[in-house]
Amino acid sequence: MLLILLLPNFVCSEVVTLTRDNWFQHIAGTHDWYVMFSQSGCPHCKRLEPLWVALEQQLAADGASVRVGQVNVSADNGIALTFGVEKFPSLILISAAGRVYEDTAPRRSLPTLRHFAIGGYRSSLSHMETPATLQANVPVWWLVLRSLWQPLRMALGVAFTIAVCITGLIKWLVWYFNVEGDEHPVPKVNTRAREGAGAREGTQGAKED
Repeated sequence: MLLILLLPNFVCSEVVTLTRDNWFQHIAGTHDWYVMFSQSGCPHCKRLEPLWVALEQQLAADGASVRVGQVNVSADNGIALTFGVEKFPSLILISAAGRVYEDTAPRRSLPTLRHFAIGGYRSSLSHMETPATLQANVPVWWLVLRSLWQPLRMALGVAFTIAVCITGLIKWLVWYFNVEGDEHPVPKVNTRAREGAGAREGTQGAKED
């Protein structure tokens, strides 16, 4: 016990689990909050969790005013809907000034996470203000439909574009062959003249016989 008291950098801290019930008790504009949105059964989220805990311990040891939290979207999807989070894990920083910044770094390590948390986020653009209310949780089937709608809309858009291109190509071909036909008309055969010539040939043949 004495050894613990003598260690100035020893800090007992933990990542705060944020829910709809305690959200506004913590996100009150007094501290910056660095929040990870995770989902149950997500392997990428599981791999990031130890690093997230290490980040909380590092920031606490540094005496930083940034708090570290985590939202389980499987239990509180309304929070994710409020912030427009659709992929997991997603990291956002909610500043005490009331702005939201998303950490979109392709590679995550303790130094890069710490840099973003203690001020690096200011070099990125804030995409929204801190919401004053949270959306309600929705059924899982609604989230599944919502996740399928985006690729379905893209597929429909591609199909429509292809249909328009094909229609345009068909119209152009029809126009082209009509123009070609007008420029090179097929000579009309005078059937009466042909019949008269045939009759004259027949009469001449009869005379020769």
